[in-house]
Amino acid sequence: MRFYLIPCNSRVNTYNKAVKILVLTNNIQEQIFLLRIARYKGYLANSGMEMDIEELGTKKTARLKQFALSRKYDVVILAGLILTGLELSVLRKLAKKLISDISGTYLLQLMSNDPDNVNFIAQMKVSDLVIACNNYSADQALRYANDVVTLPTAVEVKRYLPMADRAYDSKIRLVWIGNESTLPYLLNIAPVLEEIGTRYDEVVLRIISDKYFKLKKMCVEPVRNKLEYVYNALSDCDIGIAPLREGRFARMLGGVNIRHIFAAGVPIVASPVGESGDMVMHEVNGLLAQNNDQWLNALALLIENLGIGRQYGTAGRELIKANFDTDVISQQLVDVLKEFKK
Repeated sequence: MRFYLIPCNSRVNTYNKAVKILVLTNNIQEQIFLLRIARYKGYLANSGMEMDIEELGTKKTARLKQFALSRKYDVVILAGLILTGLELSVLRKLAKKLISDISGTYLLQLMSNDPDNVNFIAQMKVSDLVIACNNYSADQALRYANDVVTLPTAVEVKRYLPMADRAYDSKIRLVWIGNESTLPYLLNIAPVLEEIGTRYDEVVLRIISDKYFKLKKMCVEPVRNKLEYVYNALSDCDIGIAPLREGRFARMLGGVNIRHIFAAGVPIVASPVGESGDMVMHEVNGLLAQNNDQWLNALALLIENLGIGRQYGTAGRELIKANFDTDVISQQLVDVLKEFKK
């Protein structure tokens, strides 16, 4: 069975007995885990579902002991990790129901670089349900899994200061969000950024990441890519940039960085690839650019016409609020688990 989720209205769910869910992950502090799983604990509790989170140990014996906890739960969720064959065999015998959430840079790279990875294939086959971060990743899982759901990574729109309420300085800030694995996409348009820096003295680039680079003609402001920094780091930015290059990995990316930027009401110039091409509507909430000339023209247009950018940013924020806000996606997750437990 295959089904994709669309935004739905809130429903009242009642349970005679609380459904107990155990979440296993490698790193409880990883941002994508916090965004996709951990933040929903309260939402699930309000719907009669108790969720416990366990960070797996690094040693094999310790992990196997942790798997024994699954006997006490109705559902086990593997969040952003792929188990070895032995681990999967043990857990599958103990868990009543097994869900795999496929998200996170490591897992998406694994799927992209080694789609025939034996551990990935085995886990997809024995999972009772697979939750994917977008439709493209869902399609890859469906090569082996029986039941797959697409559940986008949400953002909490109320945490971002609307553009109209911000204080401005004399700078015009471009902003990019990513990490070491996606930084090469930004480097691809470095010549465009250098040209922008030559034309406009007031333009700076803010890179929200775990790795950075410098430009000769434009000041670069590095910011660590942690949630507590992202909200504030977007508060005085003017134009988001989301360059990608066509490929499996780019199409598997879940688009959460674009949602951060849109949630802050910032317009985006993006490559028409994957989630970027789906969310960025040309001349509605941003601009699409396929080559360096188009990137240069799009950025110049928004730099010289900030009012147009604010209109695009408002439209982007409304898109996220209606379709990707935490309140929306949390109800979808509740509905998935409710249907799954029938």
